[in-house]
Amino acid sequence: MLEASDAWGGCVGSHTVGGLGLDSGAESFATRSTAVADLARDLGLSGNIVAPHPGGAWVQLPDGPQELPKTGVLGIPANPWDPEVRRSLGFAGSLRASLDRYLPTSVGSSADVTSVATLVRARMGKRVLERLVAPVVGGVHSADPGLLDVDMVAPACVRHCGSTDRWPRPWPASAQPVQDKLLQSKTGPERRRPDPPSAA
Repeated sequence: MLEASDAWGGCVGSHTVGGLGLDSGAESFATRSTAVADLARDLGLSGNIVAPHPGGAWVQLPDGPQELPKTGVLGIPANPWDPEVRRSLGFAGSLRASLDRYLPTSVGSSADVTSVATLVRARMGKRVLERLVAPVVGGVHSADPGLLDVDMVAPACVRHCGSTDRWPRPWPASAQPVQDKLLQSKTGPERRRPDPPSAA
């Protein structure tokens, strides 16, 4: 086994804050492929795999923790007036975001490459981008939404759906948060995942 850095784990790292050992990298894994779950089983960790809490995902913003939209794509809310969205955006932010459905499809998009940030800022406003979309894109794709091509993460959505708030509509409001269906994690910190092979 080869490791490029001076510690095992690659993107699964750790650091110490206030005397506490915390994860500094991935805290969960996607379930679109069984590769990670298979590896965990091979390492004897399959009994530690758990699904996320059904209450949904939260993000730490400068003014405190806020709940992410229960239904959405990339942090883009299906309904800007949902309670958790309004708490995060405020009345003015939700009002600005709700204008999206009345804008022409051309707003925020072009024939050239369109970034997630450009599209969301133009259609739903700066607060949706900074408080909802940027944390999700950074966490899921490890990318800056200003550099991420919208067609790479939500192919043809602009052309077929028009407004961004229609992207999530295939998921009913009563559905579990999208991330609950796509992610799993393990009990205990992720930084322990490299321990079995490094101890061998």
